[in-house]
Amino acid sequence: MKYLKIILAAIALTATCLQAQAQDDQQRFKRIPVTEMSPAQKQYFDALMAGPVSGTGSAAVV
Repeated sequence: MKYLKIILAAIALTATCLQAQAQDDQQRFKRIPVTEMSPAQKQYFDALMAGPVSGTGSAAVV
């Protein structure tokens, strides 16, 4: 009976860990198109695009 409890605990722990890794989308928030940005967001975006980061072509910036 002691071994059964250990085995069940190990299975439960494994299932929990696998479920945590099974997330499909790693992005916490959806990307906001430039047309839907607030004035403050647009100002920050324009400052980013004017700087050295804009030359990277990163999808996270664009």
